[in-house]
This record gives sequence, structure tokens and C-alpha cells, in this order.
Amino acid sequence: ADDPETLHYWYTHNDGCPWTEIEAENVIEGVIKRSRIKTDHGTGGPNEVYLNTTARCLETSSGGYAANFDVKFGEVGAKGSILYEQSYGGLLTMSSKQFGLDSLKTLIEDAVTDFVEVNFLSESN
Repeated sequence: ADDPETLHYWYTHNDGCPWTEIEAENVIEGVIKRSRIKTDHGTGGPNEVYLNTTARCLETSSGGYAANFDVKFGEVGAKGSILYEQSYGGLLTMSSKQFGLDSLKTLIEDAVTDFVEVNFLSESN
């Protein structure tokens, strides 16, 4: 990244998720800021690279939820095209809203750890 001290993010989810977008964004921003990286909600920023996160949820017949998290880095390419890298997401079932937010936090931590590794710790810097 041109400015490795900055990582923008984009988050969306469907109406089936038991948390608000603000709650999820607070989780995402918290992980990024704890890594001492500046963040903002948007696509690109100074690096034209951002962390794209989507959640698709539905309520199950047992009273819990199923969620598919898709967490990956996006890069704004030529003519506004968006290129995505490896996904850190997955499918899970959860019994509570907090379990879903905790799972989201873990996925974001995995992605941010790789961002830090590539931009600050790898020998190619």
C-alpha cells in the first residue's frame, strides 16, 4: 500500500442480520484502530485498497441465525473496476447477535493481520 498506515473499509449486510450496520462498523473500526492504522468507511482512500465486508443472514427454525461473511480486500482498478483478493469469510450458525459480532471480529482480525504483515513486517518493504 502507498500509505500502509491507512486502511478504508466498506460494510453491508441484509435485513436478516440481528445487528445494526453501526454495530458491525464499530467492530471493524475497532480492530483496524487497535492495529494503529487510520480508517474510514469508504472504498479506496489513499491506497485504492479497502477491506470489503458483507454479511448475509437468515433466521433459522431453531431460533438462531445462519450467516455468510465475505471479508476480502478490494482494489479499485482501471475505469472503476473492483478486483477482490482472498476471502477471509465463511458460513456459520450462531445462537446470538454477540456470537455473530465476535465471529466478524475474528475474521477482520485475520485480514488486518495479513495487511500488517505485508505492509510492515515482510522483508519486501
